[in-house]
Amino acid sequence: MTRLLITGAASGVGRATALLAAREPAPRLVLVDRNADALADVARQASDLGADVSVFTADLADPNDCVAAVATARQQLGGRISRAARVAVAAAAVGEVAASAAAERGACRCAAARTRAAQPLPPARPNR
Repeated sequence: MTRLLITGAASGVGRATALLAAREPAPRLVLVDRNADALADVARQASDLGADVSVFTADLADPNDCVAAVATARQQLGGRISRAARVAVAAAAVGEVAASAAAERGACRCAAARTRAAQPLPPARPNR
């Protein structure tokens, strides 16, 4: 079963990824974007292709929205986000930086927040 958190899902590469993933056997997708209307349209299309789809409207330039999106994905996808989903999150972050030089600093901070939220660091070891 394919379980993915896809950011930027309302347009471009994110939309294409969502619709491609929807064609996999029994996919479960959490789609995230700040454009609620376009996101709803992509979710309907993915659902029509057979995907179990949840949506989360968020501005991923805000680190708090990044953390909330990952928490929602974990809840909707039944636990920890898979390695494949973390790769999708990181790939979307790279696309955000490339797409908007004006928002580059916010996208980079958000990429770091998504990475931390999707794969928390292990507890620190005490110094010996």
